[in-house]
Amino acid sequence: MVLPIATTTAGDAYSQLRLLGQQARDRTMQLQVQVQSGNVDSSFLLDVLRMAVTVNIDASGLVTTPGLPAYISSQLGTTVDLSGQMNSLLATLQTLRDSIVAEFPKDANGRLLHLSFDANSQVVANPIPAAQLPNTTSAMNAFITLLNS
Repeated sequence: MVLPIATTTAGDAYSQLRLLGQQARDRTMQLQVQVQSGNVDSSFLLDVLRMAVTVNIDASGLVTTPGLPAYISSQLGTTVDLSGQMNSLLATLQTLRDSIVAEFPKDANGRLLHLSFDANSQVVANPIPAAQLPNTTSAMNAFITLLNS
């Protein structure tokens, strides 16, 4: 028995890419607010990391949709260098991902140090001082700037 295979149209791929971009921008802008406040919630930073990994994988697959560059150009009314723009965007997202991994607090064995117990024996996320995340902050700002351009 042959299973039906759903194919993604250029219109569907464009809609999904726009949604991924909006979600990524929203998440990184929330991170930016935390960085500006001086402390970053460690659990939220891990959420941003998961988002960066997911968007990179999903977007990399969607940009291979046949006819996508022509469809986007027709929607925007101008020629779009989809390959160049996506490569730049995904590289910036990769830098954000790598910076979070490198700067996230961990012990000598690489175990994450983001949780502790409070006075009531509840597990709580430890805040990370924004000053400990200089490369993450730079990568985040570059990603937001690129998304807004």
